[in-house]
Amino acid sequence: MGNAAPEPPLHGEQPGPTNGHPQARVAADLTVKELEPEQANQSAVVDTRCRNHTPGCGASSNQTTAAQPQEVTFRILLHCVPEKTKKEKRLTLEGCPATAAELKLCIQSEYSIPAICQKLYFESALIGDDERLDSYRIRDGDTLHVYYNSEGDVKDVLEIISSMREMVPFLESIQPELSKGALTTKLDTRISRSVKAMKVESLVSKYFWPSSTERANANCLFFVSNNGLKLMLELQAILLQQPWEKNCLEMHELEYTVLSTLWNLTATSSIRTLALVLRRP
Repeated sequence: MGNAAPEPPLHGEQPGPTNGHPQARVAADLTVKELEPEQANQSAVVDTRCRNHTPGCGASSNQTTAAQPQEVTFRILLHCVPEKTKKEKRLTLEGCPATAAELKLCIQSEYSIPAICQKLYFESALIGDDERLDSYRIRDGDTLHVYYNSEGDVKDVLEIISSMREMVPFLESIQPELSKGALTTKLDTRISRSVKAMKVESLVSKYFWPSSTERANANCLFFVSNNGLKLMLELQAILLQQPWEKNCLEMHELEYTVLSTLWNLTATSSIRTLALVLRRP
């Protein structure tokens, strides 16, 4: 959809975050900086819908009601800090999410901005992930500001993680055959299909490299925060147990991709910091 003049502001519109507001982030080098009002030079209005959310603003996730949840619409202002742009969207939900984390997941689903890369503000207040929206008296029609550094390839990365989740137990189950280099045609075909589903030919070059770019960094953060690093390390542990000279071509390609991905994931301090945080008990 092309650029269009923004619609009149809805009830509750407030300016974005002001100078002096904390811009804390687990990844220090991804700190979101504030946009000046005159820098918001792009505006687009898009009507979208996001489903499967907790019914009722601030309602408990285990709360059940006979009535259907009422639709709520938020005016979302997406501030891309490096590009110094602002986009205006209309986000319609079937029931209001209970927490900021749930709302971020909806924004992630609709606009491909990883939840971990978002900073959510309401009336200049930074909302923590675990904070309840009803504690801010957020209502239908209110304006929320989202600051981020880049969109990500959310759908593709989730597909890669899903394929890895299926591949790990499969490779574990055929370790004797892998060790002896005695793969049947059926097993060899399945390995080829699994490796292809992981997009090994373009995994690093398309999604995680170069790590200095904002989009690649967003993909890396999203990958790690959704157990991608954990699964990648499990794959590497399986590959290390196999005699290199007996591996088929697809297994060599998989090992190269795993090592290249791990190298890229450790290229920036933000990814290393997040990985350490997630590994804490």
